[in-house]
Parts: sequence; structure tokens; C-alpha cells
Amino acid sequence: MTETPPTEHDPAARRLSTIVAIDVAGYSAQAEADEAGAVNAVIALSDRISATARTHGGRVFNTAGDGFMLEFPTVTGALAAAEDLTAGDSPSVRIGVHVDEVAVRPSGDLLGHGVNIAARLQALAPPGGIRISGAAQRAVHGPLADRMVACGEAQLDRMQQVVSMFTLAAAGGWREGLEVPPAPAAAPDRARDDQPRAVLVAVLPFDNMSNDPELLYFSDGVSEAILETVARSTQLRVIGRTSSFQFRGTNKTTRLVTGELHASHILDGSVRRSGDRVRISAHFIECATHTTLWSQSYDRDLGDVFVLQDEIAAAVATALDRTFAPSGSAKALAPEALDVYLRARNRRFQDVNIDHVVEEFETVVGLAPRFAPGWAGLAQASAFRARSGVDEETFAIARDRALEAAEAALRLDHRAGLAFAARSYLQPFARYGEREALLASALLNSPNDADALDAMALFCLSVGRWDEGAALALEAYRLDPLYPVAANMHAVALRTVGKVEESLALCDQLHKRWPQLGVIMMNGAFAAAFGQDWPRFETYAAALRRLGIDGEITRWTLSLEALRNPGPTARAEQLERLRREVADTGMLQLPGIVLGHALGLQDEVFDLIDQASFSYMHDERGALVARTAPTFIFSRGMSQPLMRDVRFVTLCAKLGLCDYWVATNRWPDCAAAVADSYDFKAESARLVSGGNP
Repeated sequence: MTETPPTEHDPAARRLSTIVAIDVAGYSAQAEADEAGAVNAVIALSDRISATARTHGGRVFNTAGDGFMLEFPTVTGALAAAEDLTAGDSPSVRIGVHVDEVAVRPSGDLLGHGVNIAARLQALAPPGGIRISGAAQRAVHGPLADRMVACGEAQLDRMQQVVSMFTLAAAGGWREGLEVPPAPAAAPDRARDDQPRAVLVAVLPFDNMSNDPELLYFSDGVSEAILETVARSTQLRVIGRTSSFQFRGTNKTTRLVTGELHASHILDGSVRRSGDRVRISAHFIECATHTTLWSQSYDRDLGDVFVLQDEIAAAVATALDRTFAPSGSAKALAPEALDVYLRARNRRFQDVNIDHVVEEFETVVGLAPRFAPGWAGLAQASAFRARSGVDEETFAIARDRALEAAEAALRLDHRAGLAFAARSYLQPFARYGEREALLASALLNSPNDADALDAMALFCLSVGRWDEGAALALEAYRLDPLYPVAANMHAVALRTVGKVEESLALCDQLHKRWPQLGVIMMNGAFAAAFGQDWPRFETYAAALRRLGIDGEITRWTLSLEALRNPGPTARAEQLERLRREVADTGMLQLPGIVLGHALGLQDEVFDLIDQASFSYMHDERGALVARTAPTFIFSRGMSQPLMRDVRFVTLCAKLGLCDYWVATNRWPDCAAAVADSYDFKAESARLVSGGNP
């Protein structure tokens, strides 16, 4: 295998991949003692490695003697394959796992620095062990992340780079062969309240000290640039701007910020402008002791002020005695472009008319065509527009613009996480593997971004991985607790995993904070209906009607009242609605299926499922995610009887889920939950292999 990276003129394409390097531990000694036996063992291992890679969605892209190089679209798939391969008795292998951008040769071979890092990590692994880079570790969330055990840092052979290393504890306890002891099991959240907290930074909006109203967005822009740089570092967790930017002026007390956001440290400052010169003053405070750990002032010409984000981020790292490299410098942005950009970001989830937000981002990229965050914002806003129920022609225009904007953002900054997320929104819903790979890229590049976390949380809930989705949603909520989207997704996840009372309590709190947001009202009504709390349901239903919020999901939410009196009349009305839907459109939407089954129409619902098409799940220009997300059919509460019916797997096969589960070997949590009723995995495999439903 060559270690020479592609040159600037190399025609190889580039992509983000998870690289797995494998070799046989002690092969030279084995070959010297029994060459024929060692060769035969490697041949058998080669077949096993190829089969295991395919099982987890990967491939072998290079081999050399007893060494193998594999590529996977996701870190979770790579780690699952690594675990399978280290579980064998003979021969014992060493494995290195890393995530990085690679160059792809026409032959399929991969080149680049990331390939070299994976090989170096493999060389540091003990026999039967795995070494995982910090980049790969940060891409993992949920229960798998809890099994990551730090192994320290190492300067890789023939490289200047120092890499953090991790290994993977076995699900049931420590695995023999790995010399690093497992981390202590994490206590429940409430038990951790009394323990020392990890560093969690709140970057507050810098104060405008010039009494110039036009400088407000400029001051926010300085804070925004610093926040993004620190958030994209490899060490620090940073609270999202939606939450931290709510604290201004006299509200920026350490006590208040700590109480609301649970921050351990605050980065605050001020901006003072004089003509074409600007002074930025910043200070870093430890909340527990109210101690200023570091402060600094910067005097610069107005035109180059944005390069200060790297200086400040690096100074914060020094103050914490942490080692991380801030991301590349932002390009200087004209104040008028920055003003429009920040307005568009603020309105992205608040403006009823998404067209206005798209227009503002178009203005940004017109004024600053080399500003990657502007293009990424345009990609996301255009993707939302495509998902907003527009006609087919408008959908096509919005989708194409979103893809163009995402590509532009990635050309300018190949680690623009929001661009990967925007591209995932535009995939047909049933392309689960492609969507997951894009969302994994978004998280890898923006690990502290609440939108990226929530997008992956929704994906996990949609493929039935309840616990993983709930963990991601909780992380997003912790990072940005005053961001409505993150807060609402946390409530959705709580309801999905069966914590209905907790979900309802959170919805009540969110509705009080944001009484005009319909999505919170709908989620509150969902949870109330699932929990048979009809007074609460009436409260949320009345709020929806009062605001005049209409739409398919709203109507379905209100139809849940049928569960209050699930008698013959309610069943007959729901059955008529479902039959009319199949007769008029040839299709069935998932919410109606769940309600019909809950009302006792089991046989009738599955007869209609057999007749209906679910082509909208596979159509590039199909229905909105909000109407198709299988989160409706995966729930430890209302959907439990539906999942316990073996015919449920037939519905999953029509949605493309069985193909995804069998191909990736990543099964939904319900597979174990229904084990006493039927073999979920076997039934899925039977249908994928061509068995008749």
C-alpha cells in the first residue's frame, strides 16, 4: 500500500470515509514456524473480513500480505465489523479505526493522510484489540459512545501529529485482550448532578459599546464567529447560539447563565468601533468560582476583524490548558452581508414564510459568494422549502437550489456540517443508508451543533433505534436548552421511548415559554393522547384551534381524540377515512395506520396495507418527512400492539426498512421487545430474501 497522498492534479474524487486497518498479530512468527498454515489462515481470514465488511455496509479496498484496508460509510458500521472480527479465536488481529477525507482512485483504492493514520493506529493496538482515533470517537453517539474508553494520546510513527486514542469495551463488560480497564459505569443523570461537570462553554453575544444600532449585528457576528470556531474544535462542548444569545445586557450575570444553561465557563466580551478601527475585548470566566481565567483585547482594522476568531479560540485553549486546533480562519465578511446572514439565521425556524428566509440567504451569498456558512444556510433553508408542501415544480426548483448551495458550501469548506445535513433532508426517505452517511458526516464536522444532533436523532427514531435517538436528542437539548427545535425533539424522543409523563411535563414547560409555536402544541397533544390525559389534550387542542394552525399533521393530532371513546363509532369513522385514502390516492399515511390499529382495526388495517402503495417513501420528489417519518410506528407506548403483530414486519418491508436492517445488521430496539411474540430478525430476513408476506 502506498502512503503517498494524491497530488493537487490527481483526478481522484474525494469523500469522507471511515477507514479500518487490520493485520494479523504475530504473523511473521507464525509464518516462520508454519508458513503453509499461516498462509491458509490468512486466506480464510480474508474471506471472513470481506463477508463481515459487506454485512456492515463496508468494503475491502486494499490488501497486502496479512494486512487489509476497509472502508465504511459510517463509524458505527466500522466498529460493528471490528467487534465481529476481534471476537474470533484465530488468527488474532489488530485493528485501527479513523475518520477522514480520502481520495478515491478509479480502481476504488483510497489514498490520503487518513489512511495512514488508521494504519498507524492498528500498529498500536494489542492482539485482539481495537484502537479508535478521537475523530472516529466523536462521531459516535448513544449507547455505543458510553462504551468508548480513553487509551491516552500517541505521536504516530513518522508523523508530527498527536492523536487521542480510544478502545471499545464489550457490551456486557470488559473484553479479554484489551489492556486498558473499562471506564466506571455512568450513574443516572440525577446522580451525576453532584459530580464535577465537564467543560461546557457559553459564548455570550458581545456587547455593542458604541451606541450605534447598526453595530448590533456586527457585534453578534464577532460572537458568532468565535462560537463556531470553538464549537468545531476537537475538545470543547459549546452551548448553541440560540440559547446563549438570549442573554444580553443586565441578563448576562454568571448566576443567571449558569442556572439556565448549566454552563461551566462563560466567554463574554465587548466590541467598540471608532471609524474604521475596532477593539474587541474578551474574557473567560469559570462559573463555579466567578474567576476570570483569561482576558485580552484586540485592536484591528475593521476589514480583518474576523480572523480574530482563531486568536481568541486559541487563547481560550491556553487558559484551559487544553490542546486543540481551531478550524480555518473565516473569510472577512462585509458588515452588510453579516447583518443579513444573522437575520436569516434567527428567522430560519420562526418565519412562517420560508420563502423570506431563502431570499435573505440568497442576498448573503450574492454579497459574499465565498462565505461557506451563507451557502450552508441557503442549502438548509431551500431544503426546508422543498419539504414544506409545495407543488411538484416548486419542489424541484427548491431541491435543485439546495443541492447547488450545499455543493458550493462544501467546495469552500469541506467540513461544513450543515451542508451535509441539508443534503440528507433531500434524499428519499427510504434511502436510509445514504441519509445516515450524510448525517454522520454532519455530526463528524459539527459535533456540537444542535441541528445536526437532532437530525440524526430523528433518523435513529425513524429506523427504530429508540435509545440512540433519545441520547442524541438529549445531547442537543443540553447543548442548546433554549432552542425550540432541540427542546421539542427531546420531548418527542421521551414520548417515543415510553416516558410519556416526562414528555408531557417538558411540553408544558415549553408551551409556557413559547406559546405561539404549533409544533410544541402538537407534540403535547400527542403525548397527552398516548398517556390518556384528556384534560391536557383539550388544552393543547384548544391552543391549536385558537391559533388557526391547520395541516395534515394537525388534523391527525386532533383525530387522536377518538382514543378517548374507542367504540364502534370511532372505529367506523377511522376505517372509512383509511378506505377513502386508499381509494383516492392508492396510498396510506403512517399516522392513520397507527390510530386505526390502536382503535382495534387490526385485520382491516393490514388488509389495507396490502392494497396500498408506499412509493412516496422511495420517490425523490415524494411527500414531506413530517408526513412519512416512521417515528409514528415506532413507540414504546401507543405502537406497542402494532409492533407485536408479526404482520408489522410486512409494513416495514414496504417502507424499505427491512432492507436497511438486514444490510447493516443494525436492528431496531423493538426486535428484542417483541422476541416473546415472534422472531423479528428472521421474519425481516425472510421478506428481504423474497419470501411472500
